[in-house]
Amino acid sequence: MDHGKVIEKGTHEELMAHAGTYMKLVRAQAVEQLAKENAPNSEEVEGIMKDEQEEAVSLIRSKSPDRLSRSVSSISSTGHTNSIALANPQTSSQPSDAFFSSLQQEVNVVEEKKQSNLLDALRLARDEWFLLLFALLFSFLKGLMFPIFSIIYGAVFRSLAKLTAEERLQEALRNAIYLMILGVTCGFVTFFASYLFAIAGESLSERLRVMIFANIISQDGEFFDSSDHASGNLITRLATDVPNIRAAIDHRLADVIQAVVSVTVGIGVAFYYGPKMAPVGVLTATALMLSQLIITQYLKKRSEKDEMLTHKLFQLATEALKHHKTVQCLTREQHFCDQFNQKMRELQNKKFHSGIIQAFAFALYSSFVFFNFAAAYRYGLWLIEIGSSNPFQPNDNTFRVIETLNVASISVLAIGSYFPEYIRARLSASLISKMLAEKPKISSLSEGGRKEVLGGEVKLENVRFAYPVNRKRPVLKGLTMEALKGQTIALMYDNNDTRHLNLYNLRNQIALVSQQPILFNYSVRDNIAYGLVDIRQREVEEAAKQANAHDFIMEMKNGYDTIVGESGGQLSGGQRQRIAIARAIIRNPVLLLLDEATSALDADSEKVVQEALERACNSRTCIIIAHRLSSIQNSDQILVINNGTIVECGTHQELLHQKGLYATLIKMQNLQ
Repeated sequence: MDHGKVIEKGTHEELMAHAGTYMKLVRAQAVEQLAKENAPNSEEVEGIMKDEQEEAVSLIRSKSPDRLSRSVSSISSTGHTNSIALANPQTSSQPSDAFFSSLQQEVNVVEEKKQSNLLDALRLARDEWFLLLFALLFSFLKGLMFPIFSIIYGAVFRSLAKLTAEERLQEALRNAIYLMILGVTCGFVTFFASYLFAIAGESLSERLRVMIFANIISQDGEFFDSSDHASGNLITRLATDVPNIRAAIDHRLADVIQAVVSVTVGIGVAFYYGPKMAPVGVLTATALMLSQLIITQYLKKRSEKDEMLTHKLFQLATEALKHHKTVQCLTREQHFCDQFNQKMRELQNKKFHSGIIQAFAFALYSSFVFFNFAAAYRYGLWLIEIGSSNPFQPNDNTFRVIETLNVASISVLAIGSYFPEYIRARLSASLISKMLAEKPKISSLSEGGRKEVLGGEVKLENVRFAYPVNRKRPVLKGLTMEALKGQTIALMYDNNDTRHLNLYNLRNQIALVSQQPILFNYSVRDNIAYGLVDIRQREVEEAAKQANAHDFIMEMKNGYDTIVGESGGQLSGGQRQRIAIARAIIRNPVLLLLDEATSALDADSEKVVQEALERACNSRTCIIIAHRLSSIQNSDQILVINNGTIVECGTHQELLHQKGLYATLIKMQNLQ
């Protein structure tokens, strides 16, 4: 097919005899080889490749986008080229029961949580302490308003005991003025307390999100390979945990401080004016606080368990939606619906029980005021009955004490409503503190280390490597190699230990073109010059020309200003690859890494991209990883790696004469 139309049809032999487009495509992928009789049969290397063939391919998993089943890699430089081939000629794998069972095993996100409290959140807000100090001061003053109100309110009842109407009128007028002054003062301190807490909260949110994002983006590969650091978890830190901490220090904290002050001062006023009645209010408030403490601890434990279930549910939904095409091709829609429904019901049941406890707690808080009134009035009535109190005497403080205790009880309710925010804040503060404490072994943002212009020899000495998710199965087992025009690949770079080099400077001299190039939702120009400053249009166009991208870019309506869409969705695979090559070329790297840059392309696109790659590799050291051996047959040296170790080494022709694994791979990829 060409441009949506069938141009040739037939069997392989018929189309080859026709000598048309199909034959050109076959020849474009053909690899120069010795006579078939000199190449070994595939059975001869069956034992060598047994381990790789037994591995099931997980089509939906996205934990390690760079597959371990690399086929061929080459290292090339001007005048001298090396290649590395990994034994895995398979191009597809049939899904098995193990494949489907692996989909059911979502990552168990268990993050070790240290004991934390509100101080952890306040430590994170250390840059806002000045604002918080004044906000706390205004909140403290606001907390004094209600105890003062209860004193004035009690004085209103005392004025009714005055003997003359004139005395009652003067007392009422005085109390009205006091209440007006109190109202103005309360509004003033409430405004500034809320305003300062709001500013501090916004400042904290912005600063924490920047700190978290900078910390995440500067981590090394080991950090992202860990299942604890799945993208969903990291986004949760930014989207959910930061607002949780902010909620703990915004106007809700002001309400709590006001409540604490009101309770403390209110109880003091009650004991001062009515030492006989005050203990009743203290006992009821203590009973409520103890019940709150018990319920809070219970809800905290359930909240941590619910969070784990939520992460599992989120993980399942993310994988199913992200890889919906594979799910549909395998007709596993009902399977994932059942899995999602099962986990949703499990989470619902947990939330249902938590909801009952929360409803009971809220009911207890709401009814406490009335219980407190009932207890206070009944006890006051008993004091009147025994003659210890007379509310109609001018010097009696019964109503003043009752109102003070009422204000204190209402303040206790405000404290109770803050507990859910406190639980979330302390948990989020612990998670964020733990994340900010994680530092990469070699930071890309560090100013330390030597900044050198590198360009010596590639040297790997006894390299051992395993992914963090499967440390028991190493990928490289004591790999040792050396190439001319070296750049550090693993341990040594120009005979320098990379740990002593400035990582930012080192990476600026290396460029990568991967199998699936990552483009951003910006213009073509911005994608080519991404990460560079003061790049002129002429330089961008020159890089695009070297990458065979200039012509198709100019055919677009907006040329270099064309927006490529999310992940480059507005471009074809070959166009995205050429944009990525142009991005690499414009950086003028000392070392160019090509990671299966043509494996996902059709023959026409591969030819154009291969020409661009050959042009890009000119005058610089190049490391190529490719499934298609035709792209590396001209390498000066090819290293065949099996099970993490080098099993063959030589040029293309030398390896064919060895009749080993490389020769078998050549035979299996040849169509003629």
